[in-house]
Amino acid sequence: MPEQQPLFEDCPVYPETAPPVGSEWASIYDWTCTLYHYDGTSLVDYLYDMLDLGGGHLSRRFIHHMLWCIKVFDRKQQNYGPENIAKLGESGIMSRVSDDKFSRLKTLNQNPDGVLEGEPALDAWHDACIYGALGAMVHVGDWPSCEELGINSKSIEQVCHEAIEMAARGDGTTADDALRYIEENLPK
Repeated sequence: MPEQQPLFEDCPVYPETAPPVGSEWASIYDWTCTLYHYDGTSLVDYLYDMLDLGGGHLSRRFIHHMLWCIKVFDRKQQNYGPENIAKLGESGIMSRVSDDKFSRLKTLNQNPDGVLEGEPALDAWHDACIYGALGAMVHVGDWPSCEELGINSKSIEQVCHEAIEMAARGDGTTADDALRYIEENLPK
């Protein structure tokens, strides 16, 4: 591989090891500058050319953010797997973005220092971006379903409703039986 050259003058060459999630953007950006295509061109320039983009510097900066989102997505998949997204579905993903991520951003914006311990705003913005892509994947069927993963896809509401119906039928189901049914069938 040819010797690595910085993509921009303000982007030095750094080790190829990705910084930890939660790092400052400067170190993340520096890391994305170390990514090179097999022919020695920066991955950012390669993607810019291959996608036939024309937005110049801003499009290249956007690619840096997307590369980081890919890295964060992959780390989270290694840690948590696909089950939680399969259970959430599109409506659950929308809820996570609007309730969790944007609430965190609102809190950070209202905080005079703009910082919460261990929760930088940059992470929340990148998480929102990742959830957008996850929602698109679920929408077009690129994400495995609960059935494909062999997991219980019933919501808490569905399980409670079934337990209430069992008790209402009067088929000998006691309150303890209904509670046991709920415990055994709650999504894990």
